[in-house]
This record gives sequence, C-alpha cells and structure tokens, in this order.
Amino acid sequence: MTMIRLFRPRVVSPVVNSVSTWSDVLDRFFENDNRLDYGYSSPKTNIMETEDSYKIEMFTPGVSKSDIKIELENDVLTVSKSVKQDEEESTTYRLREFANGTFERRFSLPDDVNAENIKADYNNGILTLTIAKKEEAKPVKRAISIE
Repeated sequence: MTMIRLFRPRVVSPVVNSVSTWSDVLDRFFENDNRLDYGYSSPKTNIMETEDSYKIEMFTPGVSKSDIKIELENDVLTVSKSVKQDEEESTTYRLREFANGTFERRFSLPDDVNAENIKADYNNGILTLTIAKKEEAKPVKRAISIE
C-alpha cells in the first residue's frame, strides 16, 4: 500500500555522525519541543485514505485562508503560511502563547495520485486537502457468480 508521507530531507548530523532527518536534528536540539521561539509551530495533521482519494486535514485555527499557500512541485505538496506582523512596535507582551508565525508542512505524494485533481477547503480552522487517485489505482469490484 502506498501512502502520503511527510517530506523530511535527510542530513548528516555532525553531532552523531549518522544520517538523520531535519526533524530529528531539531527534536534533539529543542528537546522534542515542537514550538520554536519565533512563533513557529507545525499544525497538527491527519492523513486518511479512501478508495477514491487521500485526504489531509490540518488544524490551523486563527489563520486566514488568504494567508495559506499551497504548492505542488515534483510530487511534493507544500502547505505554508508566512509571517504577518501587524502589531505596533510599542506593544510589550508579558505572556505570548500564540503569535502570527509561520509554518510549512511538506508531503511526498505517491505515484497513484492524480496531481491535476487536488481540492482545498478551509472551514472553522481546518484546512482539508482532497487528492484524487488515478482511475487505474482505484480498486475494481465485481461480482463473481458461482456455477
């Protein structure tokens, strides 16, 4: 079974002298904390598969759909949001747990997807991407009679 996978470039870690993913390196550096000090957080994601399509749901509350950018290049689907700084310079935060930050998630698409048929919907803070499968990848069902 082929499925959509998170795209994680491989790098050589100078600390461990082994091949790791960027995510592994960052996890070790930030002690598995998925938040960085620059307002970056990776949205929680669900990936589902049906007979006809793949569906990716991303939890992005407080993000305007006009700030979300979706691109497909070389079978890698990228969903990102850029920094938006609207606050006045005089604002001093005593505590700031949510911010206008950035995120980027990349997904390697399998060979059985129809890259021409990707639909995006944004509703109540959840971005839903529906990626249709190619016709030949869909399972064929037929009844077989008993003689």
